[in-house]
Order: sequence, then structure tokens, then C-alpha cells
Amino acid sequence: MDIYARNKEDKNKIVFSGDIGRFDVPVMPDPTAIEEADILLVESTYGNKENPMDEPGKSLAKIINKTFEERGCVLIPAFSVGRTQTLLYYLTKLIDEEKIPDVPIYLDSPMAINVTDLYKKHFKYHKLNQVWNRSLFEHKNIHYFNSQDQSVALNNIQRNAIIISASGMCTGGRILHHLYNRLPRENDTLVFVGFQPEGTRGRRIIDQEEMIKIFGVWVNVKCNVAYIKGLSAHADCDELLNWLQNFKEAPKKTFIVHGELQQAEALKHSIEASLGWHNVAIPHYLESAVLFRGL
Repeated sequence: MDIYARNKEDKNKIVFSGDIGRFDVPVMPDPTAIEEADILLVESTYGNKENPMDEPGKSLAKIINKTFEERGCVLIPAFSVGRTQTLLYYLTKLIDEEKIPDVPIYLDSPMAINVTDLYKKHFKYHKLNQVWNRSLFEHKNIHYFNSQDQSVALNNIQRNAIIISASGMCTGGRILHHLYNRLPRENDTLVFVGFQPEGTRGRRIIDQEEMIKIFGVWVNVKCNVAYIKGLSAHADCDELLNWLQNFKEAPKKTFIVHGELQQAEALKHSIEASLGWHNVAIPHYLESAVLFRGL
């Protein structure tokens, strides 16, 4: 994004990092390097944490196999954009390699289905066409459930199925009725595959609260709960610095955003210590800042 001052010879560049992706992942290319910015706004979701991949497929297989041995189902809350498609990659790969049983995978999210259609049409923007000689998303085990009736019917499945639904933080969407029905089932497993911020329903489940309110009703959490960190789509602290090192010079001002205070403060310290940038700020809620004089 370029902003021009009244004097048209003055040209200033603002860079919004957005969610910086991970490096060396199977689906998406590495984050694009940016070399110049006058003003930078950078995310800090994992500003104080390393988040190694640690073979997420292996972790998934262990959880899934244990659940099926106990005659249950696996429920995975997942974001519709990116996370769901990455999950489909790992799950179908595990089935094809016979590392998990040949079971159905139900994708129960209209938005995730629409996004997956985009992956099918625009294969040049991801890496899957380089490792698959057919369309991953046409795999025989994947079942796309768009209608509400199809979604409700999943409640009747008692064992040997994998259900993926949104939202990824369990704050809304079809995942809620799946949680309502499956949290009390001792044989089922709820698998989190992404960061759960404080205050979300997902975070409360991970923090082992015994009862969760859904649709105004308190529901007992008796199912198994697992958390696979390596599937997060956010760059960890080392990858954030890796991306920031591409800038040839320090921006005139860097704002650290999109992260809890502890993570933001840790990233600020790392930027100052590792990169030598000193004009780094963590904005407060509703704080205003003048970026360029004379606008």
C-alpha cells in the first residue's frame, strides 16, 4: 500500500504483514520476502514461542488410531481457509500409506468447501500439484457436506469417522452442534490443530474445564482432547524473525499487532536485540498514531 503526501514527490510505503505463513510446509509456498517499508505492522501470534512441525502426520495417526481402537470418532475444528486443506492433505496421505484405517472424512463446512473449490481451480498458487498426480481434493474418502440435513446426520455416526468443521476456535458455526453431541462421548476425540486465544470456547476446553456452555446449555466434557501444535498456520518466533530479516533497512516505525501482550512484548524484545531496530511499538486499544506529517 502506497500513501502519497501533498507533495507528490514524497512517497511512503506501509506494509501490513497479515498472518505470516510458515516455511517449508507441504501445501503453501514460503512467505513472500519484502525488502522495504516506511511503516510496518507485523503480527505476533507466536512472538514468544517456537512451534516446530514435529511430524504432525505422525501425531495425527497416533491420535486417530487410538480413537478408533476405542470405537469412537475424531472431531477436528478447523479454519476454512488453509487449515482445512492442509488437514485433508495429511489425512488422505495417512490413508493412502495405510497408517490409519480406510475411513470416511466428512468436511462439514460450506465455507471450507467453497475455499477447497478455489484450491482445485487455482492449483498454481499452492504446491499440491507438485506432489500429487491427481486431485487430492477428489480423494474417494472425502465427503463434502453442504446441507444442514447432512450435517445433522453426522450425529448418528458412532465410530470410525473423521469430521472436520468450522469455526476453528469453536466460537460459532456447525462445529457447535458437533461439540454439543460429542463432548459427552467418552470414546470420541476432539483434536485442536490451531492456536486457541484466551476467552474462546476452544481455549476453555484445552484448559480442561469440565463443562462448556453451548446453545445456552452446560455440556459435560468427557471426550478425549488433543492438541497438535505443529499444524498452526502462523509463523513461530524464529520464522517471524526470518521474515523480518528480509528488510534492507529498519522501517521508520514498526507496530506489533495481532497477538496477546506477552507474545507482542517478546517479539519487540527479539526485534530490538536481533535486528537492532529501535522504533518499535505495541499500540494500545484505540490508540492513534500519526504516520506521516503533512498528509
